[in-house]
Amino acid sequence: MAPLSKKTVSIRHFTHDHPLTEANSDTEFLCDGCKTLGTGTRYRCEPCGFDLHDYCATCPMELPSFMHEHNLKLVLRKPKDACQIIRVCDLCNDPVEGLFYRCQLCEFDVHPCCTQLPEYVRHVMHKEHPLKLQRMVPGEGGVDANVNVSIDPQTGWTVAITISSAIF
Repeated sequence: MAPLSKKTVSIRHFTHDHPLTEANSDTEFLCDGCKTLGTGTRYRCEPCGFDLHDYCATCPMELPSFMHEHNLKLVLRKPKDACQIIRVCDLCNDPVEGLFYRCQLCEFDVHPCCTQLPEYVRHVMHKEHPLKLQRMVPGEGGVDANVNVSIDPQTGWTVAITISSAIF
């Protein structure tokens, strides 16, 4: 029996004029979509040296998310000109350029890859309860005796240990 050959996957993406081919490498690259670093699976135009994260190449145009009460719309921000304001990701606090998700109503901006963060995680350093990614707005309360939080002062995002049987 002949060995199985890996099928080459090519896609078209609105951010680039040429087809992009799936590639996998441990070499770090700059995603030409969201302008953040990546490794591993990507979609690449070899002649142009154009790379997109796997998720940036395949992410939906509109996204519901636990991170925000409204659906987020995919935006392509053109290279900086003098009149553009600096926007930052409301999760990681790094600048957003190129592709990002936005809620126009609330001016909530987030990198496509940051939308892939899970709502709950288990960590080896805290096996008792899952950790929850959530936003805590200073002064609005919402923290009770059953929650232990660590707040990032720049973004307001927290990792919280919620002591509740409802999340197990």
